Amino acid sequence: MTKTLRLVAPGVALAMALAGAAGARPSDQKCDASQRDARGRCPATPGPGSKAGKGARPPVTARPAWREHQTPAFAEVDLTAALARPASNALRPDPAARKAVPRPDLGVQVDDAMISEYQRGSETLPDSDPDKPSYLLKLADAQAARYRKARQAGASSKPAADAALVLAVKAYSAVTSNPAFARFARLDEALGRLAVLLEDSGQQDNALLAYRRLVKEFPRARHIADAVLALSDQALLQGRLDEAEAGYGKLASVTSSPAHAYVRYMTGWVLLNRDRPRDALTAFTEAADEAARLKQPALVRAARQDGVRAFAQFGSASEALQRFAATPALLPRVGEAYMDMGKFDQAITLYQAMIATQPRSPELCTWGLAVTRASLGMPTIDQRARAVTTFVELLRHVRKAKLAPAAALARCQAEGEELVRTMAQAFHQEGARTLNARVLGVARQLYEAYFSADFALAAHAATMRYYYAELLWSRAEREPNPRIADEFWSEAALAFSAAARTPGLAPDLVKEASYAAVLGWRKAIDHDARPGKVSDANDGGDGKGPVMRGLPPRTAQMLSAFKAYLAITRDPGESASLSFLAGSLYARYGHVLEAAKVLARVVTTWPDDEVAEHAASILLDVLNQARRYDELVGWVRTLRSEPQYAGLRARMGETLERLHAQIRRKEAEGLEAKGDFEGCAISYLAIAREVPDYDQLDEVLYNAIACYKRGGANDKAQGLVDTLGKLAPRSPLLARAKELLSR
Repeated sequence: MTKTLRLVAPGVALAMALAGAAGARPSDQKCDASQRDARGRCPATPGPGSKAGKGARPPVTARPAWREHQTPAFAEVDLTAALARPASNALRPDPAARKAVPRPDLGVQVDDAMISEYQRGSETLPDSDPDKPSYLLKLADAQAARYRKARQAGASSKPAADAALVLAVKAYSAVTSNPAFARFARLDEALGRLAVLLEDSGQQDNALLAYRRLVKEFPRARHIADAVLALSDQALLQGRLDEAEAGYGKLASVTSSPAHAYVRYMTGWVLLNRDRPRDALTAFTEAADEAARLKQPALVRAARQDGVRAFAQFGSASEALQRFAATPALLPRVGEAYMDMGKFDQAITLYQAMIATQPRSPELCTWGLAVTRASLGMPTIDQRARAVTTFVELLRHVRKAKLAPAAALARCQAEGEELVRTMAQAFHQEGARTLNARVLGVARQLYEAYFSADFALAAHAATMRYYYAELLWSRAEREPNPRIADEFWSEAALAFSAAARTPGLAPDLVKEASYAAVLGWRKAIDHDARPGKVSDANDGGDGKGPVMRGLPPRTAQMLSAFKAYLAITRDPGESASLSFLAGSLYARYGHVLEAAKVLARVVTTWPDDEVAEHAASILLDVLNQARRYDELVGWVRTLRSEPQYAGLRARMGETLERLHAQIRRKEAEGLEAKGDFEGCAISYLAIAREVPDYDQLDEVLYNAIACYKRGGANDKAQGLVDTLGKLAPRSPLLARAKELLSR
């Protein structure tokens, strides 16, 4: 009797799958290999009414970068513009300095009864009465005093302050703008107090108009110093340095004025704008010392900080460390000034020295971030990348040692996340545009620094994982050495799997990442799947069936990627293809239960898909090798009879028929072993009837003759000999059959 029939070897089917059968879909279109996408498909032909058919470019989102060699999907990044420090007030003094100069108290008592009297007098007296402007001035002074008192009380008194301000300005304006009061003896006081009130309330333009009138009409007025000071400040801000310097020079001689320190401070700004930083530093220092004596802390702070700006124009980082040793809080201002001036090397030296000498400062993270920002101005990309990795290490140290308050640490982490993310994307984009391997290498280094910094809570963490995987994919595509490329594909596949699992990734990118992981693993194991390296012999040669072997790590990871993608895809073609490939891999390594389960799902769920034929062949072969004959018989009968498998039956008809014949032969062999020779012969004859094109028909008839002979049915045996002679007259088994009957 003959042996069990062997089906298509799972190794061969697997090679077919990895070569493209699992990814390609049937299509009536024709295209070159270069035109096919990552799954082997020809591009769809646009309909006559589509935009694509009219020459329009498809949206970028329709062509994932990891499949079509594009630059990354994130928006265009200008590294310099994105990371440059905001422009500093290089020509603008600190506004708090002016507010630090106290205004003289008018000594007005705010009394509601007196205000009512002033109000009544100003309303009832005619303009010709010489007492009316006095009433108006007293009313204005009282309302101004009420305004200042309410403003000092805080936000809750703002409505009252606003109302008093309106009444005060109205009363002052009534005195200063009425021609009938042109000879009023205290007109200069009214005009000066109106200007001061307008300046204090933030109405700078109107205040300057009043000051100019005061200077023009009353050059010896009480408030003339306020007027000169305000006009000099405006001249400085508008770049009229000669006018500003002349004005401050007039006021400098009045050393008893509470504004004298402020005048010296503003003189420093004139000198700074004249590119005389050393003289400006002297002026700022003197202003700070005098303001300290006058107990004007806001002016002290402004003068010292702006003195730092003057020093930074000519002093080095080492000099700054010595000069400001007694006031270390000013050193960060020096660093900021260096950054504003483009002195990045000095800024880096200074901040690094501060980090080294104050290793437990709560500002450590901020200083490290400043070093990283300053590194953007350094000439080499390696220096910039090294600054990022150093900052990340410092951030981890600050976080672990709990050196910074929670709010400050959160702020530094947020700024650091934005900085590192933007740098990584900028280098990635530049590398993708220029195909510069060195730039792409730095981009990878920056991505890995980003992940090691543990910005897990950042809103961009998930997409950063996706972009990093894109970067690795690009590198694998450009590697000419197949063996090295296999390692790169493995890394890309792992990265895409990690991206797909990262919380927060957009659903469309989850699907893209999952499918990219599948393709990456297919490419990674491609050299192991060539036909010459696939063994057709899965059994151990001892007749006990296939030997289960451990899945190689890459294969196991690939199967995991299949599972992840199959959980989210709704494409039946992709589901069928990947399920078939998974079943083929399980079969290749002798994992019979897993292979049978997956392949059976392919056959039952997608019987009309082109891979169903290959899946059914491998399924039947696996069951055959595993000696699971009952299941094998059940599947063959189901595929030959059930209506839903009509298309599949038509495609694999010869295989099914041969298997059916083999099953019948097994039945006959079993009956013969039990001594049921009549049943044995009938089973063999059923093969001839049910599979008329069976290529071993002469063997079947011979075996039936032998069973009838052993059962004593010589007449039936003789009839089959005659049939054998008609059907296969040249078969060597015909002579053997005649000899058998002659015994």
